[in-house]
Amino acid sequence: MIRQHAEFEIKPCGFFVDSNNSYIGATPDGLIKCKCCGTGVLEIKCPYCAKEADTLNDIADFSKQFCLQNQPSGLQLSRNHQYYMQCQLQMHVTKHLYCDFVVWNRAIIHIERLEPDNILITEALEKPRILLTCAFYLSLPENGSHNKEILAKLKYHHRIMKMKALGVIAESHKEVMVGCDNEKCAIKWFHLSCLGMSEAPSGKWICPTCHPAKKQKVLKMLSK
Repeated sequence: MIRQHAEFEIKPCGFFVDSNNSYIGATPDGLIKCKCCGTGVLEIKCPYCAKEADTLNDIADFSKQFCLQNQPSGLQLSRNHQYYMQCQLQMHVTKHLYCDFVVWNRAIIHIERLEPDNILITEALEKPRILLTCAFYLSLPENGSHNKEILAKLKYHHRIMKMKALGVIAESHKEVMVGCDNEKCAIKWFHLSCLGMSEAPSGKWICPTCHPAKKQKVLKMLSK
């Protein structure tokens, strides 16, 4: 990046709050700046399923839950993945015009430049705005006693939005994770997509790191 962009630099950053919607926030991994592109946000992912991989393309073919997918134009972040919404939210809240999305391990690195999807953000932010406005109105004393059924429905939909982890109310709504039952596990918690799983396992579960046989099985599938 330094060779390709004049005066390139990366700066750490903290939590940003949307100036127009104080219930929405974002925390990029950093702010990037160069003379040719101006200032943007940086988001870095180190997925567990790519820890031992030599290529990200094979993982994209193996797991439909993986954030990157093979497209005719090459490997790119799936526009249906929550990470895409996360990056869009970061650009919207920080008011920057691009995001460099990075996926890496010790052997390979994928860098993708994302630009604002204004239609997606406008539609996504409208849902929590309407929901919170209605919930506030119905919480007023003169209205609450007459609208219990409507308020109950609003609360139900609010819970559904949290469960789906849409990431449009706040970035704290993260993907469902599964915990390793080995008390000495060094990692403990795993994203389902990082493991290539679509749903959490039932009963006792030991992660590939703690279970040598599972680790070899995962590596074998990823190497095909």
